[in-house]
Amino acid sequence: MYYQILTVMLLALGNHVQPTDGANILAFFPLPIYSHFSGFNPLFLELADRGHRVTVVSPFQPKGTVPSTYKHVSITNVRIPRRTNLLDIPKSYRITNMINVRKTMMEMVRRTLVLKDTQAFLNDTRNAFDLVLSECWYSDAFLAVGHRYSAPVMCLSPMMPSATLCAALGSPNNPSFVPSFWLHYSDAMRFSERLFNAVITAAEMLLSGVVYRDVDQEMADALFTYPGHEHRPPMDELRGAVAVTLINSHHSVSYPRPYPPGFVSVAGMHMRPKKESAVKVEPGPRKI
Repeated sequence: MYYQILTVMLLALGNHVQPTDGANILAFFPLPIYSHFSGFNPLFLELADRGHRVTVVSPFQPKGTVPSTYKHVSITNVRIPRRTNLLDIPKSYRITNMINVRKTMMEMVRRTLVLKDTQAFLNDTRNAFDLVLSECWYSDAFLAVGHRYSAPVMCLSPMMPSATLCAALGSPNNPSFVPSFWLHYSDAMRFSERLFNAVITAAEMLLSGVVYRDVDQEMADALFTYPGHEHRPPMDELRGAVAVTLINSHHSVSYPRPYPPGFVSVAGMHMRPKKESAVKVEPGPRKI
């Protein structure tokens, strides 16, 4: 009898309950690297398809039909001309390659933030968001966008996290079995490889702590001048406030490694269920 009464009450209340509104979500992906954007754009489209209002800041126009709740904010493409031949990168010294890539990417971040398009968007006081999705791999300066809108930040890593990102977000990165991003090692390393892997990991951490951490802070202070930026906490505090990190990688195509609960591997989420073909194909003869 109790369950019957409860069922009737729920049905009656259901006629008066208004459908819940979707969240206002900002996907801040202003860097002109399509491979990074394309890996996570299916997530943005799916969120919009489920009723959330998703604003995507990117230089890449959406392809095909998108949900009405998917809003694209176009910004200028600031791609920096490549100075190194892709075929020469594997031959270059690892630390030199690490420094060159990091310098180039941080310069791209800086050029993106000084754009009039970016500054106009960040200073538009009409915008309000419940959640910020931001790329984080080469620089942590974009984490300031979360403070701009007083919203939690989800970090989206387009590839396996580097030692610097692991340290910033609290993920274990033991060089005895976690190979550096800058090397071609697997998790089954010889002792000499583990030793060299530890040296490269230490060099990356040293460069990050001595040089790039300060550069991130300087960029945030100089370029994120939105209303209320005077009260923004330091970058170290913003790093510690990251809610969840989505990683576009998976152990099935790389190697297993430990992640804390806030790290989620999402490689393959761009794949859609197989659709039935309208054309029926008759099986061929078994014997010819």
